[in-house]
Amino acid sequence: MTILQRYLLRQNLTYFLLIFGLSLGIYLLVDVFDRLEKFLNQGVPAGTIVWYFVLKLPLIVTQLLPIVFLLSILIQLGLMSRTRELIALESSALSMGSVIRFFLVWALIWTGIHLFFSQYLGYASDRESTRIWDSEVRNRQVENRTLFDVWFKENRHMIHLEEVTPSTRTGRGLTVFETAADYGDLRKIVSAEAFSAEKDSGPWHLEGVTVVDPLDFSTRTVQAEDLNLATDPATFLVVDPKTDPEGLSIWQLGRVIEELERSGSGVARLRTVWHMKLAYTFSTICLTLVGLALALSSRNVYLLFLLGMLSVFI
Repeated sequence: MTILQRYLLRQNLTYFLLIFGLSLGIYLLVDVFDRLEKFLNQGVPAGTIVWYFVLKLPLIVTQLLPIVFLLSILIQLGLMSRTRELIALESSALSMGSVIRFFLVWALIWTGIHLFFSQYLGYASDRESTRIWDSEVRNRQVENRTLFDVWFKENRHMIHLEEVTPSTRTGRGLTVFETAADYGDLRKIVSAEAFSAEKDSGPWHLEGVTVVDPLDFSTRTVQAEDLNLATDPATFLVVDPKTDPEGLSIWQLGRVIEELERSGSGVARLRTVWHMKLAYTFSTICLTLVGLALALSSRNVYLLFLLGMLSVFI
């Protein structure tokens, strides 16, 4: 690492940590005032409250990091331009290209850090903090929600579920319509009073089964029977309108999309969220390019700060 790179790195870290500390303090202050009263009204223990806000930190870092990095670049380059440091670099045969390359490489490193916080640490901590908020304050268990009137397709089977609890992979009122290989004739209708499914695409266990054969108008009834369906009922919770798919990591969301596509379910909303997550991961690099363009066009630090904030919200 050259002397110039060490100098730029030291300065940028100083401004970054200063802005990040102030932003984090304001964020936590607003969040504490917004939620602390609700925790106290429900009689939640102090340890649980503290742990909840600790779990919120990775998500806060994810939201603040691109903005803080942009502002640190604007302030750093704005002050360097104002004190004629950039002119001194050019007069010493050091072009602005070396400065720009440093910040682009530095932005790639921050992008990796941002990816770790948003899709690994942030995903796990946000899920746990949401569970605490829902169970301790709202007194409801989102994971145990029961869905009604669910339809999906798997190969030559059209399946209707009157009710299903994705977390336990159980439900009631299953009807399976099996068609011919050319999807023309209806070959078999299987009805079950109750069902349960194995984890990781195992068979479905049916109880109170009635099988109707439309071709010879026959009906048979059995107490229990297994049905070879690869669809995991746990994935149905993701397509529930009340469930936020942004709570999934980009890799888990991708696997859910593939599985639901195989079952014939609509995944347009999930694909939109997946692309949003992918774009958000590279927001640090995009904002770095914006920051470099703004910083090289003006020496006014206050104007750069204002333009930086406007570019974030726009």
